[in-house]
Amino acid sequence: MDEPKELTESKPDEIQLGIENVQRFFISHLDRIFCAKQYLIQQLPEIAGLSTFPDLKIAINNTIDSIQAQIDRMREIYQILGETYTLQYAKGFKGMIEELFSSVKDQNGNQELQDMAIIYYLQSIESLEMASFQMLQIAAMKFKNEEVNQLLKDNFSEAKAERALLLLLSAKYVTS
Repeated sequence: MDEPKELTESKPDEIQLGIENVQRFFISHLDRIFCAKQYLIQQLPEIAGLSTFPDLKIAINNTIDSIQAQIDRMREIYQILGETYTLQYAKGFKGMIEELFSSVKDQNGNQELQDMAIIYYLQSIESLEMASFQMLQIAAMKFKNEEVNQLLKDNFSEAKAERALLLLLSAKYVTS
């Protein structure tokens, strides 16, 4: 097995991304998270209906409002940048949401394991959303637009708070 090569120090001026390339990257990845949020908000009521843990139902229903606020912020970002979104990039996140339903159904009616599956997949989805918003924040630095940066920061903070809530819920669920 090859040993990892050491990273060489490069000067930032050696990387020639260009604003157009960064914006293309940014928009295509914003589309992905936007599509995922759109799909998730449609599916969450059914997911809440599958849950038997009252605190989890409440958390899921509160998450719907949070996701709608995130979607509204993303629409604002598109508007600021003079871009429009496309709904063609949802495969990855959509697949994970569909896996959530599949996993819940695989528990063969064991309500406790169904709730654990819901918590597990929602936790995983939030982690991916956090990483997405964080990377978008980094890419958006190239635009030098404080409003876009703040909107992304707000979305990241909400995804982080939702993930923390799910961690607390899973601990409460397992220890109760």
